Amino acid sequence: MSKFQTISLDSNLNAPLSDSSPWAEKTAAAVASLPVGSQVFWGVPFEFSSSGDQLMVLGGSDSAEIKIDGSGSHIVFAHLCDERASTTVAGQAADYMNPVVTAPGEHLADYVVVFADGTEHVQKIRRRFEINQVQTRMQSGFSSRQHQGLSSLPYRGPYPDNAWGRWQTGVFVGEPPADGRTPASADHEGRANPPGSWTLYALELPHDSGEISHIRVEATGAAAIGIGAVTLLNGSDNPLRHTPLETVEIQGAGESDISVDLGVVARDRGVPAFEGSSWINAPVKGWGENLEGVPTNRMVDVTASPDATLKIGNSEIGYSELLEAGQARSSDGKLSARVHSQQKTWVHGQIIDSSTGNPTAARIH
Repeated sequence: MSKFQTISLDSNLNAPLSDSSPWAEKTAAAVASLPVGSQVFWGVPFEFSSSGDQLMVLGGSDSAEIKIDGSGSHIVFAHLCDERASTTVAGQAADYMNPVVTAPGEHLADYVVVFADGTEHVQKIRRRFEINQVQTRMQSGFSSRQHQGLSSLPYRGPYPDNAWGRWQTGVFVGEPPADGRTPASADHEGRANPPGSWTLYALELPHDSGEISHIRVEATGAAAIGIGAVTLLNGSDNPLRHTPLETVEIQGAGESDISVDLGVVARDRGVPAFEGSSWINAPVKGWGENLEGVPTNRMVDVTASPDATLKIGNSEIGYSELLEAGQARSSDGKLSARVHSQQKTWVHGQIIDSSTGNPTAARIH
């Protein structure tokens, strides 16, 4: 069975992205520039309007039904809400200046999943939780993500200006700037008018749920919302929630391309052939080795959803199997992988000056 099923919204589309009437001024400008068509965000495929740049907009007490006719574990939405709020929540005024999120937690809609047997599952949709404004100032959703994915960074540097701290994580949200991060004092426009983002939210279905008939979207009238695309996932875990970074050795990978669909490869390096006795008996130690030839094995640092698939050339390894067993073989039997993270340990040492018998400052490699 396919991991994903994209859902057509063609019968629900009622507003072009260029229509500014449902939105506040800044929201309207950002909505008009959002990516549409066939897209893949955080490894999840989405099919936006096939009949032009349109989306499904609900305001006031509007309600609408999205036909599903399928089953799965999660329904993933690409949606957004207006910057204007109708209430003040948690001390955040309803008219707070965009792009700071107004009224976090404000109840904007209910997504009611209706199953073929007539039972229903209701999910509240709240500002900055399951949905977010199209523009935010570093205020990501607590239960959702912006559509911009993670890019891996070179762990050896060089590090651009004002970016050393961010580079230490190994990844960057969106495309990393080539010249670093502009200081706040010189980037008023960038912080006041950031790029627009779809909010991605994975609605988890009850484990005993069956065939889904449709989703009934019921707006509360607090603010206008827009839905651009919906995808059904047949898996076991939230596709937008990644496990901790793991170091994985892939044996026999050679120079193959390595990727993961529901995650990111933060670091990738070859593993040179190693023969312990010759290395320990070498006359010169600690100067590094000449890595001639193509390494047979590769060491990658991966963070991903357990439902992810590691792709090595034309071979595939299920990530959940690898995490659970600590090792796994590819479905074609050509490659094997094992997790090294649990074998990492600290090595403590001292360098003693032979003339004084005291520790001396040194760099250990």
